[in-house]
Amino acid sequence: MTVRFTSHTLLDGGVLEREFTLAGFTGILWMPPTATPSSQVPLLLLNQPGGFDTRRMYPRLVARAAAAAKEGFGSVTIELARPYPAPTRLAPTCAPRSPRARSRAPR
Repeated sequence: MTVRFTSHTLLDGGVLEREFTLAGFTGILWMPPTATPSSQVPLLLLNQPGGFDTRRMYPRLVARAAAAAKEGFGSVTIELARPYPAPTRLAPTCAPRSPRARSRAPR
C-alpha cells in the first residue's frame, strides 16, 4: 500500500496540512513546524462522530490539530471508504453482576 498525498496547505502557525489517500481511504495529516525527517513527532488519531464526513467535521478537526501542533504533536484523521459497512453489535462475553448478587456474596 502506498500513501498518495493529494494536496498540501501551510496553515497559520506553520502547521502543514496534507490530504491523502491510502487503500481506498481518504484522510488529512497535520504536522507541526517542528516535524522533520530527522526530528519526528508523536502522532494523534483524531476521531469524528460516525456518519459525518471529514469535510463536515473539518472546522472541529483542524482546530484540534492546530492545538495539538502547538504542543508538538502531529494529527491525522481518516474517512472510511464508502459505502459504510453496516454497524455490528457485539454481544457481551458475560452478563454483568447485579448489585444484589454482590451483597449476598460470602464475606
